[in-house]
This record gives sequence, structure tokens and C-alpha cells, in this order.
Amino acid sequence: MDYLGDAMEPTRTELIETMASLWARTRKAMRPPHTQKWTDTELTMRQARALMLLSHAPKRMSDIAARMGKGTSAASTLIDRLVNKGLVQRVEDVSDRRVVTCRLTADGD
Repeated sequence: MDYLGDAMEPTRTELIETMASLWARTRKAMRPPHTQKWTDTELTMRQARALMLLSHAPKRMSDIAARMGKGTSAASTLIDRLVNKGLVQRVEDVSDRRVVTCRLTADGD
């Protein structure tokens, strides 16, 4: 849709649909071939958010829970699912087994 020459202003829904379409086309055009695996990976929004948190640096489980606004148990379940997908790795602290640090795997990066 071209709204520049149109006398009627687009509705909010039309603008959202147009922006979503442009975003999808831009992402597709900029995507290197090796990222095809990401289109096949089904992620929830919470899982994607956790991956974004870990993309900056490895984080302790307690930090992930705090940043996600969830309890440690819920964060642990979320990370378990990402571990099962091969996107995240748990690393135990050798000096304190209660401390678990999570980091992205090569596939998660």
C-alpha cells in the first residue's frame, strides 16, 4: 500500500500491517544463508528474551530470573527448554555447585 498519495489517513491496523511487512522483507533481505536454522527454531517470546539477555554475556540463573521478573524455578524451566534446543549451556561453578551460569552455545549465538 502506498499512503503518500492517498488523501485518507491509514488506520492503525493498516500501519501495523505495513510496518510488519516491511520489517519481514528487510529481515529476509539481510539474512545470511546460515541463519536459516533460526527460521526453523520455534521460540516463545520469553525464550527469545532470555537469548537476548545471554547474547550480551553469560549470566547467573538468579540474574536471569531477576531480569525476567520470574522466580528462579521458572527461569530454570525456561533455560531447560533452551538447553534442550541446544541454544544454551549451563555451567556449574566449581567452587559452589549452587551457582549456575548460563551462556549461549555456538548454535544459540
